[in-house]
Amino acid sequence: MTQLDPTAQAAEQAIPDEEEKLLPDQTTSDAQPDKEAPTETQDEPDDTWEEQAADVDSDRIFEEDLAAIKAKYPFVTQEHVSQLGVDFIKIMAGGNADAVKAFELTHTDDIIEHRVREEARKLYSKSHLHRVQGGADMSTDVPKEVYRQYKRLLPGVSDAEIRRHYLSSLDD
Repeated sequence: MTQLDPTAQAAEQAIPDEEEKLLPDQTTSDAQPDKEAPTETQDEPDDTWEEQAADVDSDRIFEEDLAAIKAKYPFVTQEHVSQLGVDFIKIMAGGNADAVKAFELTHTDDIIEHRVREEARKLYSKSHLHRVQGGADMSTDVPKEVYRQYKRLLPGVSDAEIRRHYLSSLDD
């Protein structure tokens, strides 16, 4: 064994062994644990039935809130209200606004962007153009008396041919 200088010996004696480092309330004896302190072997339910019922009610409310938002803004793709952001949750937690209003307050940019895209889509689509039934040559009716003359003079002529001929005679 090597001889340590006196300061090293004092330092070694000042450092207790791992077993001696126990806190004052810990004991190394086989004393019974306090009945109030839970042990690892005790099985406690995670939630009481009241908490579980409150969770079910909250989930139902969250689903209803998201459904209301999607009804007014069908472009929303989030699957849960928690995905709508921290600001949305803060407004909802305050209880001063319904879900749709909270969404509008926190997602104004998304709403405007969606409306701009929709308007641009409408402008560049041809959905606003509708075909007039019958075409341009069907816009003027042949008077009954003229029609009867056509049929008397040309019995095998179709109605469309009568109409075409009549309209061309008007242009002259």
